Amino acid sequence: MVGLIGTTITPYMQLFQQRSIVEKGVARRHYGPERVDAYAGTVFSNLMSVFMIIATAATLHVAEKTDIEPAADAARALQPAAGHAASIIFAVSLLEAAILAAAVLPLATAYSVSEVFGLPKGVNQDPRCARFFFRLFTALVILGAALVLIPGIPIIPLLLGTRVLNGIMLPVMLVFILLLINDHRLVGDLRNSRRFNAVAWTTFAMVTLAVVELLGSQLLSLFGIHPFGKG
Repeated sequence: MVGLIGTTITPYMQLFQQRSIVEKGVARRHYGPERVDAYAGTVFSNLMSVFMIIATAATLHVAEKTDIEPAADAARALQPAAGHAASIIFAVSLLEAAILAAAVLPLATAYSVSEVFGLPKGVNQDPRCARFFFRLFTALVILGAALVLIPGIPIIPLLLGTRVLNGIMLPVMLVFILLLINDHRLVGDLRNSRRFNAVAWTTFAMVTLAVVELLGSQLLSLFGIHPFGKG
């Protein structure tokens, strides 16, 4: 559950979204269309998640492939539905996801680290003026590519582990975002309404509860206590 939360409400997207709007130089009078854009993207991404879950249940679960280790297992499980093209379809899908992740995640990290140290940042900046930003972005892309190319590295457990880590980091990031957006001295009359705060703080509480439950069960398991069973 924490991994699913971490890959849906991703921490990096909270940073990338606001940085991209700042870099585009969106005027306040255009905040309305930006909200529509954010809402449409949220609905569309969640619909994609729903369809992926349904498609996985209709293929991998039906083929009794519920323990996927190498990505090739998933491709082979799709053969009854996609035939000999299963491997190609799965490989193209992974490539598309990898290209997106290779661009957005390092970019969000480069934005955040540069901002912490007060250094020039942004893809529209002259590389000579924002050397640290572009060097960090490039280094992260190379590091990510080198990591997944290590022979025999367990890709699926690695993906699951990073998603769980995202979920664990999310409450920390959300609480600071909510405190900032409700600081009248900082945002003036743009602070959250009561309705938005009710939804946001409820989301924060539910995510935090899931993370605490995960960490608590892991801690208890170190002492041989399995509150949810060993399975």
